Amino acid sequence: MSTESITPVAEAVPLGANDTELEATIRRIVREEMGHAPPPPEEWITPRQAAKLLDVSEHFIDHWRKQGVLVGYRQFGKTLYKKHEIEAAPPKIAAFKHEARLERIARGRATKEPPTGR
Repeated sequence: MSTESITPVAEAVPLGANDTELEATIRRIVREEMGHAPPPPEEWITPRQAAKLLDVSEHFIDHWRKQGVLVGYRQFGKTLYKKHEIEAAPPKIAAFKHEARLERIARGRATKEPPTGR
């Protein structure tokens, strides 16, 4: 990388800029020169919001977390979820449901036996 393509800070920072503005400008210039932007901040959601996104009850959200299907994070004394992980969860949930059904079949509990006619 040649130094000719680098934006001089003196040209990018307005006169009279405070420390915060200077720091923000330097960070922006470094990101531009590095060729990438910072990752977006995480969006945290509550179990109720996760349930609404997946169109299930909060009970299922808690059950799937306990079974390791969903990952819950303790934040501020509460369990929260990363929104992008919940949005990506349906294939994992479907696989979990399928495995659970196979286990029930193996144990003979997949469906109730039809009543015998007496």
